[in-house]
Amino acid sequence: FNLAIAVPDDLISLDDGLCATKDCNVCANNLLAKTIEDGMTYQELKMETEMFSKPEWWGKTTVSRNLTRLSCRKTEEMWFDMMMSYGDLGNFLSGFSLISLILYFVTSSDSGSLVIDCLASNGHPEPPRLQRVIWALIEGLTATALLVAGGKQALTALQAMSIATGLIYTILMCVACLALWRALQVEGGDLDPNGPTFDVDLLDPFFTDPFDEVLSKISSTSKLFLQFLINLVLAPLTVAKTSSRVFSSSTFWPVLISLSIFLFMFVFLHLLQLAVDGAWALAWISYIAFGSGVSIVRSRARIHLNIPGHPIEDLCVSLLLYPSVALQMEISTHPGKMLKKINNKNEEEKINKGFSYSMDSVPAIVINSKVA
Repeated sequence: FNLAIAVPDDLISLDDGLCATKDCNVCANNLLAKTIEDGMTYQELKMETEMFSKPEWWGKTTVSRNLTRLSCRKTEEMWFDMMMSYGDLGNFLSGFSLISLILYFVTSSDSGSLVIDCLASNGHPEPPRLQRVIWALIEGLTATALLVAGGKQALTALQAMSIATGLIYTILMCVACLALWRALQVEGGDLDPNGPTFDVDLLDPFFTDPFDEVLSKISSTSKLFLQFLINLVLAPLTVAKTSSRVFSSSTFWPVLISLSIFLFMFVFLHLLQLAVDGAWALAWISYIAFGSGVSIVRSRARIHLNIPGHPIEDLCVSLLLYPSVALQMEISTHPGKMLKKINNKNEEEKINKGFSYSMDSVPAIVINSKVA
């Protein structure tokens, strides 16, 4: 506050323009309103501000800085305010935390530079150190240029981007954990890697086969991709057909109607967001209900096909790739496919039985040998 323009014995008033800047911010207005309510004079206000090492700290923190009103502080000051709340340890913790942050950023930059250097060296495990230093300098100069050009807004955008990309990696880490768990089950003999599975993988419509196989399967994969696009809209019908096969025929219409309503509400409520604020939340509730319904049918389909899995996995894939889930269940539970599987199983049983009969008909030869 600029108290030089005020008469010491006068009562404080918001009309006197006490703020150092042209307009007072919300925090300054609230502090001044409190002093006006208490009937404080400018002389009393000046005496209170002189108790602080920095006058601008008045009303924002205590003299000992044990308590601080963080809403009145700048973002870059909040961390040190929190450290100072620990009393005599405040100065030590502020310095220690600053050194820790520097070490964190240096080691993170070093790791990133090593990865980039390995990629730039065609995967060499021990790339030149000078080249790694060059990459580290390039990273630092790029970050500095972004901050200088965009200021605080650029920093906020970078933080938002980091959080957004981190969310994607969180999902990938969950998938990696599941894959590791399955690999351990196979290694321990608790899971047969060649056991029953769906006829179509979730990512098959996206041309994910090795490059030398993509061209040979381009026709079938193109059909799967077209069916994936169709199921973006018609997934309720596809899931309802599967439900009638794995549950009972009486579930077709209830599943079709309920899933259609949830999927329609998801789209409609997002459009309604243009006119009604907050409709997006109801839209995502509808989508979660839709995905839950799809996951219930998928769990039943797995049990029907004797495929190992977990309901949580079914829920996750149903929320992320419901068209692929619908297509997967439709193909795997199709009556023609099921009949073909039964016939193949019967043929295998006949071959195994015939092989066992033929082995039974082979006479056993016993050779007795005597050792002299």
